[in-house]
Amino acid sequence: MLLLAFTLLVLLFGKPVFDIKVNNVMEDWFPENSSKLVDKKEFIEYFGNDELIYLMLSFPDTASQNFKRLTLKNLSDSINTIVGIEQIFMRNHLRSARTILGPGIKSYLKKLETNFFSANEPNIEMIYLKPKLLENFDTYRPLLLDSLYKVCNSLPSNIRKDISGSGVIFNEIIRLSNQESALLLAICFFVIFLVLAWRLKSIKRLGLALGLFLLLFWPSYSLFGWFDLPINVITMVVPILLMINFFAYILHLMNKTFPKQEEYIKTKLPPIIFSALTTVIGFGSLMLSDIRIIKHFGLLTSTGILLGMLVLLLVGVPITLKALERSKPEGFKNKTLIKSSLLQFYKQMTTSKSRWITLLTLCIMASGFFFFNNIKVDTNSLHYLPEDNNIRQSVKYIEKQFGSFSTVDFLVSKKENKPLDRKDFQLIKKISDSILELPFVSGVVSYVDWRPVLGRISAFDTLTYKTIASNYITKDKSNTRISMRIPMGSVNSMKKHLSAISAKINDLKEGADLEIKAVGYLPVYIEQTDLIVFGMLKSLALAVIFITISMILMVGSIKLGLLAIIPNTFPLAGICLFMLGFGIPFDLATSVIACVVVGLVVDDTLHIIWAYKNNLTKLDNQSINLSSAISNLIGPSTTTSIIFTLGFSVLIVSNLQSLHNFGLLTALAITLGWVGDFILFPAILQSLTKKKSMSLINRAA
Repeated sequence: MLLLAFTLLVLLFGKPVFDIKVNNVMEDWFPENSSKLVDKKEFIEYFGNDELIYLMLSFPDTASQNFKRLTLKNLSDSINTIVGIEQIFMRNHLRSARTILGPGIKSYLKKLETNFFSANEPNIEMIYLKPKLLENFDTYRPLLLDSLYKVCNSLPSNIRKDISGSGVIFNEIIRLSNQESALLLAICFFVIFLVLAWRLKSIKRLGLALGLFLLLFWPSYSLFGWFDLPINVITMVVPILLMINFFAYILHLMNKTFPKQEEYIKTKLPPIIFSALTTVIGFGSLMLSDIRIIKHFGLLTSTGILLGMLVLLLVGVPITLKALERSKPEGFKNKTLIKSSLLQFYKQMTTSKSRWITLLTLCIMASGFFFFNNIKVDTNSLHYLPEDNNIRQSVKYIEKQFGSFSTVDFLVSKKENKPLDRKDFQLIKKISDSILELPFVSGVVSYVDWRPVLGRISAFDTLTYKTIASNYITKDKSNTRISMRIPMGSVNSMKKHLSAISAKINDLKEGADLEIKAVGYLPVYIEQTDLIVFGMLKSLALAVIFITISMILMVGSIKLGLLAIIPNTFPLAGICLFMLGFGIPFDLATSVIACVVVGLVVDDTLHIIWAYKNNLTKLDNQSINLSSAISNLIGPSTTTSIIFTLGFSVLIVSNLQSLHNFGLLTALAITLGWVGDFILFPAILQSLTKKKSMSLINRAA
C-alpha cells in the first residue's frame, strides 16, 4: 500500500507538465547584472526599439521605374496595416522630400540616400522597419514576422524578398529549436529503446524498465512547470539528458548479478546514488553562470536528476526487487567481443605496459589542456543556423549588396544632462567623418546628417519632423546617437571593429564634455563572449573539486579518489584537441560541455572504484584481481555508454549548429570516457599495484 501511495504521489507531482511552455527570451541569453545591458535599456528608453528589421527587394532588370514606385507604395500601405510596425523608411521617402524641400537640401538628402540605400546593383531597394517596443516583445515577434512574410509573399514572384535583422535571426533559431525539440526527444527515446530491447532480451524486463523510466521522468520533466521556465534553444536538451541518465541508472539496477537481496542492494545502490550525486554536482555547478539561460539549464538538469533519484529509491528499487525476487541472477554474462577483448587485455597487461599507457594518457591530457587557450570563443548567432537556411542566405545576400547591414549605435550624452550645443554637433560631425574612413565601415548616420533636413521639414510637417527626430535626439537635446554599418561576422571580429571605432572616438572627444559609449546587442554579446570561458572554468573547477571529494568519501580512500580525476578529465583533453582540430568554438551550447562531461563520465568510474574497493576488501587489502573486480561491469557499463553515445548522437542531426556540436562533442566525450574507465584507469591502477598482486591478476585473468 505504501508503494502504491508513493507511486500515485509521483504521478500527481508531475501535473505541472501540462503547463510547460516553449518560449525564448532574448534577454536570457545575456549576462545578468550586465552594465552593457543597462546601457542598452537606457538607449531604448531614449530612442525606442533598437531592433531593426531589414527588408530588401531585388527587382528584375526589366522592371520600370513606375512598376518599382507602385510596388513600393503598395508594400508600404500593406506594412502599415501590420500591428507592431512603428516606422517604415525607404528611398521613396527621401525622393519625395527632395521635391518638397527644394534644391537647397539636395546635397544633404544625397548623403542620406548613399548611407542608407547605396547598393552594388541598381535594382535593389532596402526598406528599414522599426517595430514598436511592446511588452513581451519576444512573444510577439513571431506574429509580427509572420504578418510581414505574408505581405512580402503577396508581391510579384519575380521580385526577390530578403528579410533579416538580429530579431529575425533569433526568431529563426527559436523556430528551428521548437520544431526539433519534440522530434529529437522522440528519436532519442526510440534509439535507447532499441538498445534496451537488444540488451535485456526479455519483454518483462523491458516493460519494467520503461515503467520505471516513466516514473522517474514524469516528475523530473514537470520541473519546467514548477519553476515556470520555458523550453528554449538550450533547455530543450534537458529532457534528453534526463532520459539518458535515468535509463543508465535503471540498466545498472536491473543487472541482477547477486542471488541475495542484501548483497544486491549493498553492491548496486551506493555507486548509483553517488553517480547521481556527482552528476547533480556537475550540472549544478552551471548555476554559477552569469548567463541566465545556462543557469536555468543547470537548475533544471541537476534538480531533475535529484528528484528522479529520490523516486528511484522510494519507488523504483522496491518495484525492481519485487519484480526480480524470484528470478535468477542475470548479469550481462554473454561473452561479447568487447568483453573478451578487454579481459584478454587485462590478462596481458604488465606493470611496464600499464606505466607506458599511464604516461601516454598524461601526455594527451597535458597537450589538450595546454592548447585549451587556442580554442575560439564565439557566439555568432548566425552560425547557429544551417548553411542553406533562408535567413542565413538572406544575410549573405544583403551583405554582398550593401557591404554590411549590421548596425552599431553609440549613445552620445552631454554630462550633467545639459543640452548639446553647436560645438558638440561639430565634434559629432568630425567623429562621424573620421569613423567613415575606417575600411570596414560602410555608412555612418547621426543627427548632424538629419539636422538640415529636419529644419526644413519642421516648417510644414511637424508630425514627420517629430517622428524622424525622435530616432536621433531626445526632447531635451541632451542625448543623441551615432549609427554605423559594419560587416556582420563572428563576435570576435566585430569586437575588433568596435575597439577600432571606440579608439577613434576616444581620441577625438578627449577633453570634450561628452560621454560616448557603444550600446545595443553587440556590446552585450561581446560581454557574453568574455564571460563564457571564465564561467565554464569556474563551474568546472567547482564540479571537479566536489566530485573528487564525493568519490573520496564514497570509497574511503584519498588515493583512489584522486586517481579517479585522471579518467574523468581525460575526455575533456580529448574534446579540447578535437575542437581545436575542427575549428569548433565555445558558444552558449558548447560552453556547458565540460561540466556535462564530468557529470556523466564519472558513472562508470564510480562503479569500477566500488568494485575495486569491494574486491580489495575481500582479499588482503594489498592484492586485487582486476578482471574479477570489473568483469561484471563491462556489460552494463558498455551498454550505458552506448546509450549515452547514441542518445547524444541524435543531436548531430539537428539543424542548429550549436546543438549539432554539443551532440557531437558529448558523444565523443562519452566514448573517450569509456576508454578512460576500462583501458586507462585499470592501467593506472595496475601501474601502482605491488608485484605480489600482479601475479594474482595474471593467474586469475
